Amino acid sequence: MREGIQLVKARHYSDALAYFNGVLTLEPECAVALVHRAQCFFRLGEMYLALADCSHAAEVDQEVPGVYQLRGQILYRLGDFQEAFVYFDKAILFFREDPEAYRWRAMTYLQLDNPARAVQDFQKAVALGDEDANFYLRQHRQLTRGFDTK
Repeated sequence: MREGIQLVKARHYSDALAYFNGVLTLEPECAVALVHRAQCFFRLGEMYLALADCSHAAEVDQEVPGVYQLRGQILYRLGDFQEAFVYFDKAILFFREDPEAYRWRAMTYLQLDNPARAVQDFQKAVALGDEDANFYLRQHRQLTRGFDTK
């Protein structure tokens, strides 16, 4: 499994996809392989195949790391912000110390016209060490200077 994960980290998504296809041929219910294959599909622009793998992975193991956050990111990319919010919320429910999940939920709050809650989530992400969230938080504050965001 490490080889496939290293391929994903190196952004060799086609090679990683082939690797995880092989793993899933032998172990079709391997939730970790399903999430990593979903990530490959996502990075290769195959959003609906990625969603299918996320669904299957969550059915197999609802606590597999990354499944809800990835599903939220896919839905966010597809413009389905209400559904994306549900999955970022689940990601936070299962993995409370994941700053990236808070950042993504904050960005979704902005899309759903709830800037006050977005600021809270950006602040939580920053407190957990997410510098990207700090960038978005500063940018948001510059854009809303002079407006009440509560």
